[in-house]
Amino acid sequence: NESSVPEWFVKSLKKNKLSLKEIIKNIADEPSLHLVFKNKNLLCTFQEDHIKTTDLSAFILDKKNNKSIKKIHKSVKKIH
Repeated sequence: NESSVPEWFVKSLKKNKLSLKEIIKNIADEPSLHLVFKNKNLLCTFQEDHIKTTDLSAFILDKKNNKSIKKIHKSVKKIH
């Protein structure tokens, strides 16, 4: 309910035509992994299945556990 979140947040949601109920529903879902790269080349050479969200960022499509995330981090460091 709107009284349980800061007023500035509610105003921002309304301004951007977003629903507090939808946000709460999505927060409760399993989180996705969103990566931001230092440059375009790193994103272009990134091997995991992903959806590009900007020139420097992407959502990882497969759900990852901590071990997988550490492997991704190591592989990105090797490329860089």
